[in-house]
Order: sequence, then C-alpha cells, then structure tokens
Amino acid sequence: GTLSCKEVKELQCRAIDMFNADLRKRMGLQPWEIPYIDLEERSCREALAMAQGRNDNLGAAIVRARLARIRLDQADFAEAGELSRLAIAEPALSAYDRAKAWLIQAISLRRQDQTKAAANALAQAAAGNYPGLQDWLTRERADLAAGSKPLWRRLAGRIKRAF
Repeated sequence: GTLSCKEVKELQCRAIDMFNADLRKRMGLQPWEIPYIDLEERSCREALAMAQGRNDNLGAAIVRARLARIRLDQADFAEAGELSRLAIAEPALSAYDRAKAWLIQAISLRRQDQTKAAANALAQAAAGNYPGLQDWLTRERADLAAGSKPLWRRLAGRIKRAF
C-alpha cells in the first residue's frame, strides 16, 4: 500500500537519525559533540567544518555527498559537482555513498551540458559494487544509450529517495 505523509516524514526522520549516528560513530564523537545534520544546508556546513577540523576525511566525505545533494536541489550544479568530486576522492567511502556521489556528479555534469563526462560518471557509478544501482541501470540501458531527458529525471528522483 501507499504511505501517509506522516509515515513518510517519520521514515525520513529515522533515516536522518541513522545518518547522524553513523557520522558520529565514524568520527568518534559523543552525540553532543557534533551538530545534528538535518535537511538544512547550514547544519551540513557546520558538520563539514567540524569534520575537517578533526581531519576526519571519511566524515567530511559523507557530509560533502549530503551537501552536494542539497546544492543539486538548489540548482547549483557546479558546486554540487565539486563537492561530489571531493567526496569520491575519499578511499574509505562505502560503495553506497560512492555510488550516490557518482550519480550526483553525473547529474551535475549533465546539467552543465557535459554529456560525455556525465555518461562517464554514470559508468563509474555502475562499476561500483552496489547491486541495486547496477540492476536499475541495466533496466534503463536503452534510455541511457539515447541520453534521454526522462532518464535523467528518473535518476534525480532515485537519488532523492536514496537519502
């Protein structure tokens, strides 16, 4: 069945709580030592500054991927691409976070009319060890080859649901 608005909001809050708990764990912090990262850009920037201050590359990479998604929503494609590029550079990033960062990079490049580079970024996302994404891209192969606009809209929607 379908979920009510209240159920969707509860699931969203639970996902944010899990993200924050994971970030604190990776950074070795107590709950009161790091800003709560909600859907606001400001809290993401505060968490990124704290992670960088502690020289925690992995924590910073995770926050960059989250911040890149916010910038993508705000149509700041150049910054979204740069933030995702920096996130991808962290070797300890999980396959899931890396795939999201590559997808954000692909959309950012596509929106900047860099179609070939966007296709390469999508290929990098698909090359990762994240089966759900690989299955989805396999199903979308025809639209992917054609570079269709509906595919890019569906891709943006998939990233929104992934966070």
